[in-house]
Amino acid sequence: MNPARPDLGPLLAPRSIAIVGASDRPGPSGRIFASLNALGFDGPIYAVNPGRSQALGRACAPSLAALAEPPDAAVLCVSPERVADAVLDAAAAGVKAVVSYASGVGRMQHGGRNAIDVIRETCARAGIAFCGPDCMGVLNPATRSTLYMGELLDAQAVGGDVGLITQSGSMAIGLLTDVRRYGYSHVVSTGAEAVLTSADYLAALAEDPATRVIALFLEAVRDMDGFLAALDLARARGKPVVALKVGKTALSREAALGHTGGIAGDARIFSALLRRHGAIEVQTLEELTETIVCLRAARRPAGPGVGIVSPSGGHVEYALDTAAHAGVELPPMPPAQRDRLGVLLGPISGQANPVDAWGNGDFETNLRAGLKAFADSPAHGAVVLITDTMDGQPTRPTRYVDALLDVAAASDKPFYLLSSRSGLFRREYADRLGAHGAAQLAGVGPALRAIGHAAAWRRAEPLPGRRPAPSPDALAAVAALPAGDAWLDEARAKAFLRACGLPTPPGRLAGPGDDPAAVAAEVGHPVAVKVIDERIPHRTPYGLLQLDLAGAAQVEAAVATIRERLARHFPDCADAPLLVERMTPAGIDLFVAASTDSECGPMLVIGLGGFLLEAVRDVIAVPLPAREGEIAARLADSAVGRFLDSRSGAMFGGAAPLAQFAQAVGDLYAAAAGRLGLIELNPVRLIAGGAQPVILDALLATRTPTP
Repeated sequence: MNPARPDLGPLLAPRSIAIVGASDRPGPSGRIFASLNALGFDGPIYAVNPGRSQALGRACAPSLAALAEPPDAAVLCVSPERVADAVLDAAAAGVKAVVSYASGVGRMQHGGRNAIDVIRETCARAGIAFCGPDCMGVLNPATRSTLYMGELLDAQAVGGDVGLITQSGSMAIGLLTDVRRYGYSHVVSTGAEAVLTSADYLAALAEDPATRVIALFLEAVRDMDGFLAALDLARARGKPVVALKVGKTALSREAALGHTGGIAGDARIFSALLRRHGAIEVQTLEELTETIVCLRAARRPAGPGVGIVSPSGGHVEYALDTAAHAGVELPPMPPAQRDRLGVLLGPISGQANPVDAWGNGDFETNLRAGLKAFADSPAHGAVVLITDTMDGQPTRPTRYVDALLDVAAASDKPFYLLSSRSGLFRREYADRLGAHGAAQLAGVGPALRAIGHAAAWRRAEPLPGRRPAPSPDALAAVAALPAGDAWLDEARAKAFLRACGLPTPPGRLAGPGDDPAAVAAEVGHPVAVKVIDERIPHRTPYGLLQLDLAGAAQVEAAVATIRERLARHFPDCADAPLLVERMTPAGIDLFVAASTDSECGPMLVIGLGGFLLEAVRDVIAVPLPAREGEIAARLADSAVGRFLDSRSGAMFGGAAPLAQFAQAVGDLYAAAAGRLGLIELNPVRLIAGGAQPVILDALLATRTPTP
């Protein structure tokens, strides 16, 4: 446990509760009191209100300090300007947990100071676990306690084994509206997180015996180190964490140096951190719900392949199309199972996955045979029966659940009854399936992705850490970097990279006293000639970059053209030096960069380069320092990596040279220990038959290290 973190026990499972601002008027205090009674909370409940003698059927104390003994927790049903005073009162009374629902507390002043600062200092000094402000609070059905502002009408229905942590109060309200397939061990609405953050609650639920699965709805992570440590703790305790993060379309706020931050943004690097630390990231609320259902089931898939059976040809075709769009693997049925199934159903076309159980019209027999075939298949980790049924439907419901349960009883694989549309299922079937280790899912796309998530989580192994080990030459080059915040032009950037052992084209800078044609002859034709001056942000629009110059005459003509254009467009740069480099053969242009995201920390970004960078924007992000095999694994999941490892990409050496090169760049950035703010290499060219990528253009920024 973090020594700076207060004990969350009084907040998550209070034994006594004070309602500050208690009133008999409709409002939060009455709703909380009603919920406590509905849950059967058997601890003391105190009413506190200096303006009333009685409320909620009991005498009101004028303050928390006036109570005979301090309650475990106090809920503040007071206006924003009174919250800081109420927290000071709680500290004086010895209260160890406080919830504030009020919005706008951060705009309030208290004694000439911001109210939030007063609250933080008071809670730190008194060891108070403070939730909020601007939140819905905390619900714990297992201990029959609630500090949650909403009123529970059916308190018995909400209990379960899912721990929900959400920064959005409305999402807490929304996700509590449907408890047909699972309930909650805790619901924590964190709000503005003035004191406790999502990381604190996540660490607490990772240790909570009543919690089996943890669901997160995140807008921002305020304590990244604590959050990642809590993810590791949850994985160590065998508890899956399912995360839905919103706000991902905004570009990273402070990492947008060059292209790197804008292309990667905080979304990709946050996704990479979730993956590294064993969390499951989902994209929609439907996917969140179905993934929770999958993970709660008694059985989880041991392998990635999904086998699907349906009595409907339409459902079969829809499932095939949806799985292809969702990136879900539907492996073909192995020949042994396919042959046995064909004896019953007749000729089977395609891959026999999904299985159309129409066959000879004997649905019951055919469905059982199809389910049994996938149960026996070594290529399929989960078995799905698609059929639509709904509570209150006006037609006779299908009764295929018996067949599914009979086959599932003789198998150790997870079985799922799947409705084709989200929210469409029968409560009766969900209860029966859950009692037998199976589950009812809804929505083909979200459900298939959920099954894939559950399979990936079960078989995932943490990648071992590794310490970057740059060469002595690289360390010496880092030590020689200019101090402070500065940009290195392309020539200086490439000189630095060469000193670090990274390949650049042969070349030399031609200053005012040099003859570029002579330098080109020394470098070797054909050459590129480009202006080097930090005052010129873009060279190409002005023709200040000339390529494929094959001899002295072409070099001289190109230099004359460049000088004329400099004099016209940038007269102060008329004598700027020229970088003369040997042309690199054609190949594949890539983008490799390292920078630091303000929320997520150092990251490495890899993608297509040159003009394709902005057009395609398909990049992968890897947190730095990279773990053992992490870059290669991420490349294997990317379009770039799949191409390089294909038959066509084999001429470029596959993905391995790119992975090794990118790791060297990431190690260099990490080893610089904050002295580099950006390494952006675009393009990096892979050449047919080349041993390693070559850096064609480079942008580097030095930074003053943060103490």
